[in-house]
Amino acid sequence: MLAQAATGKSLLVEDIAVSAVHGVPFAGFRTVEGDVLLIDQDTPTDTLDSRLLAFGQALQTEQKYRLFVESMGGYTLADGSLIRTIQQYPTARIVIIDCVHSVCGRLNPNYTNDMSVWAKVKAACLNEHNTIILVHHISQKWELDIQALMQGEPNRLAMGSSAIIQQADSYYIIGSRETEGKTDKIYVRPVSKRISIPLDPIVLRVLPTEYGELIQYEGMYEPDLDDSEYDIMTLFKEQRLERTVKEVYEAMGHKHGEKKVRLALASLEAQGKLAISRHKSNLFKYRLPG
Repeated sequence: MLAQAATGKSLLVEDIAVSAVHGVPFAGFRTVEGDVLLIDQDTPTDTLDSRLLAFGQALQTEQKYRLFVESMGGYTLADGSLIRTIQQYPTARIVIIDCVHSVCGRLNPNYTNDMSVWAKVKAACLNEHNTIILVHHISQKWELDIQALMQGEPNRLAMGSSAIIQQADSYYIIGSRETEGKTDKIYVRPVSKRISIPLDPIVLRVLPTEYGELIQYEGMYEPDLDDSEYDIMTLFKEQRLERTVKEVYEAMGHKHGEKKVRLALASLEAQGKLAISRHKSNLFKYRLPG
């Protein structure tokens, strides 16, 4: 799973884990039942325990299988402790690692040679009875909006993660939206690789209940109409110039806020409608492709 920081990816895998050990569908989708191993080195233990409890209580069913949680254990690929830890739980049908950066140790997640170690993890820990889910951060530093995540060129979003993606059978791009500081919608975009999976992005809603939290399927993703993107494309087509974010903002007479312009430009670049190039002093400019 590829996602930017604070986009609900941990919520997603935690609910998958809880659904599997309770033997119930996840967000309405049929789910593998059985023991689950959750290796989380990205979430404080008390926060993780609270969220797992909330998801479990919301299901209002008896837990049928075991949920093994290894929280903030410091296991790494570099010293082999991650593989040894996974091997201690041979009954786990699902192994979740949250997240890749936190288990690399001295290995660099952007180096192909370093990340070839995932082949060793697959050989040592993956079999016909289990699945390994990796949570990984999108390497792009600027903030991407939902449309860019759900409709942008997936290979662009996975840049810097190619060595890890090469080892995956399929991957998912994750985004989210917040209301009053809490994640209430999670967007999931499946990307097919070696296996056939549905390719249309879906929307999941995080619902508070009197017992805990539930994640439910809301429907297929439909892109929002964005007037700022339309205005930006009109500007570039009328005046085929290279422009910085600030120059685009100024050229449109401050019609849209500078942050909105920045997000719209990133979205258009991710969709392949604009190209970006680096100039002197690390100054980035946008232009029409070609």
